[in-house]
Amino acid sequence: MKAALLYLFIYFSYHANAQNTVVFGQVLDDSDESLSGIEIYFKQNKVAHSDTEGLFFFSLKSGQSYSVSFESQEFNRKKVNFFIENKQDSLDLGRILLQKKDEFLALMDFDELLLEDENNSQITGFLNSSRDLFSRTVAFQFSSAFFRPRSLGTDQTTVLFNGNEMNKMWNGRANWNQWGGLNDVTRHQIFYPNSEPNPSSFGAIGGAIFISSKPSDYRKGIKASYALANRTYNHRTLFTYHSGSLKNNWMIMGALGLREGKNGYKEGAPYASQSYFLSVEKLISDNQSLYFTGFLVNTNRGKVAPIKEEVFDLKNDRYNAYWGSQNNQIRNARMQSVAEPTLMLNYDWQINRTVELRSSMSYQFGKNGHSRLDYNGNSLEFDENGEPFLIGGGTNPDPTYYQKLPSYYLRFPDHPDYTKAYLAEQKFLSDGQINWEEMYDANINSGQPQSIYALYEDRTDDQFFQFNTNLSIQPKKYWYINTSLRLKYLISDNYANVLDLLGGEGYLDVYSYSEDLEEAQNDLQNPNRIVQKGDVFKYHFKLYNTVAEGFGQLEYKRDKVEFYTGLNLKHNSFYREGLYENGRYPGEASLGKSEVLRFLGYGLKTGLTYKLTGRHLISTNLLYLSDSPKLQNSFINMKENNQTITNIENPLYYSADINYMLRMPRLNVKLSSYYLGQENGSSIRFYYADGLTIIDQDQRNAFVQEIMTNISTCHMGLEAALNYTVLSGLQLNAVAAAGKAIYAKPANISLSSDDFKDAINFGKSYLKNYHLSNGPQQAFSLGLSYNSPHFWWLNLAANYFDENYISVAPLLRTTNFLTDVDGLPIENFDSETARSLLKQKKIDPYYTLNLTVGKSWRIKKHTLGTFLIASNLSNSIYQTGGFEQSRNANYQTLLQDQQREKPLFSPKYWYGYGQNYFLSVYWRI
Repeated sequence: MKAALLYLFIYFSYHANAQNTVVFGQVLDDSDESLSGIEIYFKQNKVAHSDTEGLFFFSLKSGQSYSVSFESQEFNRKKVNFFIENKQDSLDLGRILLQKKDEFLALMDFDELLLEDENNSQITGFLNSSRDLFSRTVAFQFSSAFFRPRSLGTDQTTVLFNGNEMNKMWNGRANWNQWGGLNDVTRHQIFYPNSEPNPSSFGAIGGAIFISSKPSDYRKGIKASYALANRTYNHRTLFTYHSGSLKNNWMIMGALGLREGKNGYKEGAPYASQSYFLSVEKLISDNQSLYFTGFLVNTNRGKVAPIKEEVFDLKNDRYNAYWGSQNNQIRNARMQSVAEPTLMLNYDWQINRTVELRSSMSYQFGKNGHSRLDYNGNSLEFDENGEPFLIGGGTNPDPTYYQKLPSYYLRFPDHPDYTKAYLAEQKFLSDGQINWEEMYDANINSGQPQSIYALYEDRTDDQFFQFNTNLSIQPKKYWYINTSLRLKYLISDNYANVLDLLGGEGYLDVYSYSEDLEEAQNDLQNPNRIVQKGDVFKYHFKLYNTVAEGFGQLEYKRDKVEFYTGLNLKHNSFYREGLYENGRYPGEASLGKSEVLRFLGYGLKTGLTYKLTGRHLISTNLLYLSDSPKLQNSFINMKENNQTITNIENPLYYSADINYMLRMPRLNVKLSSYYLGQENGSSIRFYYADGLTIIDQDQRNAFVQEIMTNISTCHMGLEAALNYTVLSGLQLNAVAAAGKAIYAKPANISLSSDDFKDAINFGKSYLKNYHLSNGPQQAFSLGLSYNSPHFWWLNLAANYFDENYISVAPLLRTTNFLTDVDGLPIENFDSETARSLLKQKKIDPYYTLNLTVGKSWRIKKHTLGTFLIASNLSNSIYQTGGFEQSRNANYQTLLQDQQREKPLFSPKYWYGYGQNYFLSVYWRI
């Protein structure tokens, strides 16, 4: 009654002014308790606050669209959009429900926790993007174990930044490091899980994430922070500024960040990154906005090598083979250098109460380089008849190269050389790193006119253009329509670039493994070319990719039932242009344009949510998607030639899930079951193989390109998340993911190589029922979290991981494995032994214990805060993933190696972090 009388008073007080409309409502928390003191902002200006009963009111002009935000230090910011009709006297916004702020989530810098594997980076993005307990746990508790939801690759989640798709056209993956260190200006995120509807794109079977850097989505203020860590870097500083609404309705938001470290948890992996961000918005009117966003993250980081268990036993989980000391300074041979400036222009227009138009365009350019050592430098000499020939080449500088380890000298069980094995062990124990001085000495003193050793980078310089427009319509009550058109165009320049000649006088640009000098030429247009630092060499080509995509979605929303259906159409075309004429593939086989590959794809999805009551909900989602192959998996060896995979097809994806949600005042539960599949997949791998038996008898080993097609996978499992409020502020959290991801049927294998003329079909690779190597397929977490009303918080979680398998070598599962060098079946073949040799290795289960604690202080209108993340307190040493080496390609060579006490070509593994920490302090004005 009190509320009704209050609103009558408000109504008649403002009724005399026909141009104004009274807007009113009530603010409540999750438990339906009224909230007082909640501030309400319009255009960054405070217009009202809620009273002791959560009631609020304010007046605005009629006939316009508005967006207001409800804000408090204790609750998450909530934005509400609405439209006021002409001459409308009042508008009831109803009940505005706010969620209690999780201080940990609000202040945490999640992408600072990225692992060395950039492909894992988007998993951490889930944490900012969703308040869902399962997604938060996956991001923070499970990401260090390289867990991937539903065992899906990172290319199966669409990432949109101000409406612009950030997934690379090369491999379909979004690289969150591209905006790393800019957390405070990219926090406004929405996660649409799996195939659930979203208004901006069709998405993928892994879902979609929408990131906004629109200044009006953020609060006015200044924030400075500093962090100390021992993960990928040691120090991080970040400064963020938001002007609020300036004269003539302009807003400016900017950020500067710096991250650096000589060593993280892993040895010899230096890290240096500078982040720059600027966004400027002009509010043209109350329902129109134009804003520009530009950012650049310049990162140089050292990579970490996978290692055999023999190496781990000699060293430890922190060992990294990619570096060595030069002049008492760490120098990593495998550096990644990325600087890709991104510019965006957006226009948002709320045309009327039921129609909204959002358009954007973006341009991304810059460089992405991956360095490595070349140890096959040659010089051109002439014999007594004046015929030229190549001379030179060095030893592999990798300290874990199999001929440098103790096991190499024990490879013959009948006569092991224990003396050399001991000397190799002692040398590896005392150093075991890249010897830079030795390479300099070899280049200077070899007597060759050109370098034997050189440092170069595989370089990609992209120019990526994109335009997107999205129209949202509410044609009638309960019905919503979203449509979009997206155009993308990529020019990708790819080449090798000389970084350092390591004391030498030049580098001869030839392929040293070719016996014929003409075939050895990397560019027949410039034979026997001597390159210097900064020159392009080895290979040079461009890729051109054009995509046109249309999307439409219809939604129906009532109190008891919600329904949606969506359709996507996509045309994708691309080709390669060779700028070098390769000596192994002369003429049009490598120089000029390849054939143009064209693909037409489509997607369908639908879903239903039924609300049994306000507390019990059931939902289901279905998806079928015919996509197009990625650039990465379409050309057999794009560095050297124009050959494409024969009869490549659209990959197909399908998914189904059913979900149950329980929402109680103190208990929230979500249960999900899912089934996903993929067909017509393809992949390209490069490696050196011994024991090739389906080629002519003189060719038993080669450096090959493995073309795997007709890849089919199956993913199924259960997910569960439970949150129980034990006491005020104290919550119990339990999360479980129990899945199974396997190959669904045999794939097809072909090998191509410079060493034999035509690609050879090895037939089926019998991969059915082998597990995918996408991290642990079972993960469990049990934790307690406490949020104090005095602004301190604590989170303690124990996590367990299992069912993690290394990646198998497909060639070993073909008939090549069973065939002798004479082309006949192998004698003395034992099926039980073969089954044991081909059994997929399972990584041992492990657990981690993580603690987070933090505190903030309100000092007048400023906030001072700090938090600490201490991870893996138990100091568990664990493997996060691994792969079989494909070197031993048949039964005899593999059996011989596996019978050794220490196999020469055993699987290689990556190791997770031991005890590690992240400590941050910040000041916010």
